Amino acid sequence: MPADRTLAAAHDPRSRFSLIVAIVGLAGVAGIFLPFAYDVSPFSAAGMLFSRGQLFGDLWHRGVPAMLAILVTAGTFLWVRSGRLTRAERLIGYLSALTAAGCLLSTFLPSGSNDFPDAASGVSEWSLVLFPWMASAAGVALIWRNARTGVPDAANTIAAMQIVYVIVAVDCLVTWAREGQVGAYLVAVATLVYMTQIVAVSVAAPGHPAPGPK
Repeated sequence: MPADRTLAAAHDPRSRFSLIVAIVGLAGVAGIFLPFAYDVSPFSAAGMLFSRGQLFGDLWHRGVPAMLAILVTAGTFLWVRSGRLTRAERLIGYLSALTAAGCLLSTFLPSGSNDFPDAASGVSEWSLVLFPWMASAAGVALIWRNARTGVPDAANTIAAMQIVYVIVAVDCLVTWAREGQVGAYLVAVATLVYMTQIVAVSVAAPGHPAPGPK
């Protein structure tokens, strides 16, 4: 069936699906360097890690994870080219995802920024506070499930980075929905592409060895 072939293609690094994801995903890399909101780009926000205390200084919590787009793109093209990722490359991918998730989640700890807590009031604000934690927990469960159901190691590594990127992107797109600039639109495109690949990779032949090299 066409649907089955499409899902199987998600596990094939040399399929048209994987190549399209790699190319369209470049939008996420471009979005790093273009204004997202208030003329601040994710790259500029990441740089605020070294200038805390200034206006918008806490944006590094979200700017640093946005850099994952570079690693996702590099990993995807490596997978498309060679059909696999080395153990070292997979380790770098997982550690990068873990570090990026820590940067984001630290925003919502008492020792993080003023976003935590005490200022949250109402369902909408508490939803923004709880979303990163709940989505991260779901992401960990999904990566664990993928590893046990035959998803190729390379695809699972890329998915781990994509999941963190999507969480950060959704958080930012919702928070600054009205102030979004060109960078926000590119981030939205990359987010949709990543979400499509995450879902396709995860639902393809669950519980059975996946096609394609590991």
